[in-house]
Amino acid sequence: YFPRGSNPNFGFPLGLKAVASDGSSFITADYSATGTAHLGSSLESQSSFGAQYYAKTFTQISGQGEGFPIRGVNTVSGGGTRQGFENPNFNLENKTVGLYIQEQVSWRDRLYVTAAIRGDDNSAFGKSYKATHYPKLSLSWIASDESFGSRLPFVSSLKFRTAWGKAGQQPDAFAALRTYAPETGAGGTPTLTPQNL
Repeated sequence: YFPRGSNPNFGFPLGLKAVASDGSSFITADYSATGTAHLGSSLESQSSFGAQYYAKTFTQISGQGEGFPIRGVNTVSGGGTRQGFENPNFNLENKTVGLYIQEQVSWRDRLYVTAAIRGDDNSAFGKSYKATHYPKLSLSWIASDESFGSRLPFVSSLKFRTAWGKAGQQPDAFAALRTYAPETGAGGTPTLTPQNL
C-alpha cells in the first residue's frame, strides 16, 4: 500500500494498493479391506482390495487500485484505476482415482508369495489415455523360522525377500495439453502466448 503523496521515487505519487488471495485445497480419501482364508493346515490366503481418491486445487486472485482522491483512502475500490487478476499459473485442479487388488499366499507362516496390480486414472491424462497400471510380484522366506534357524549363531531373525514392480508419479494439471496464457500485445491488443508446451 502506497498512500497518496508517497515518496515519488516509489513511482506511485497518487497512491496504489495491491492485494492478493491465495488458496490451496487437498482432499484424500482411502479405503481398504482384506479377507483371510485358510486353505488347509499350512496354507493361508489373504485377498485385499483398496481405492484412493486424491484432489488438489490451487487458486490465486488479486486486485489493484491506483490513483486515490485523498490520502486517507486505503482500499482497492477507492482507486481511480482498478484492475483484477486471476493467475493462470496458480488456478489449477488435479484429481487422481486409484484402485488396487492384491493376493498373498503364505505357507506355514514362513514362505510368502504376493501378486498385486494397481490402476490409476488422472484428470491430466486426457480422453485418449484412459488409465495406467502398476503390477508387482514379491517372494519372501523367513529362514530363521526353519528348523536350522535356531542353530544360526548371532542371528535372531533372517529373512530373504525379492520383489519386482512398477510405480509412477501423478502428472500435474495440463501436463498432457499445450496451454496458452493471455498477454497484452502491441498497441494494447489482447493476444495469446504459449504457456505449457
